[in-house]
Amino acid sequence: MGLRRFGILLAFLVTSPSIVWAQMAPRPNVEMRGVAGSLGGGYTDFYVISPAQNFKLDRGVFLAGAGERGFNFLNLYLTFTLSMMIAEGVTNYDYTTLNNQNYTATDVQFRSNMLEANLGLKFKLIDNYWVRPYAEAGGIGGYHEVSYTNKQAELSAQGSDFKRKDAIMGGGHYKEFGIEVDFSEAFGIKVAARFSEFETKKLETLANQPIRFKAETYYLSALRSF
Repeated sequence: MGLRRFGILLAFLVTSPSIVWAQMAPRPNVEMRGVAGSLGGGYTDFYVISPAQNFKLDRGVFLAGAGERGFNFLNLYLTFTLSMMIAEGVTNYDYTTLNNQNYTATDVQFRSNMLEANLGLKFKLIDNYWVRPYAEAGGIGGYHEVSYTNKQAELSAQGSDFKRKDAIMGGGHYKEFGIEVDFSEAFGIKVAARFSEFETKKLETLANQPIRFKAETYYLSALRSF
């Protein structure tokens, strides 16, 4: 689902007669405040900001589990999300050891695993109804691991103490827009679009450069209220 299609779907649901009626008619006996959780997945498109010339990420897989707690005030909720993004890419390898041995290779393929913890604030345009558009924003703390999957023979020819894997912490922020739909008092689904920006600390295998990227994520989750 692209951004344009998601926007059209969101606008349709927000302006549909059912939601207008929801604002006018008595609310049904559906209580979603308190603790609620979700589990789902989708895909992520990456836009590398730095190093822009020699680090590329392909479309990746997005998996997430989330929980939320209502404030009983202005339809606001505190949210916590644990997510994993998995993608493959290509880069130019450049690692220097403490003994000043330099290892380099071009077009090195890698697998990237990004584990993120997100803390945010969600605002639901409509609450206590079976359809609830929402907006959410918050901060990200994450762990980024890069595993190199080729050019091992080329690097081994230069020595034996090069790194096959590099990992570092990082942080960023996100915003998310979506729609929650209930099928019962306890179960439902969520369709969401998330836009995030993330920056790591310096990676030794990238000539001590940080990775900075933007990401667009589209995903579907199952909802469960408690």
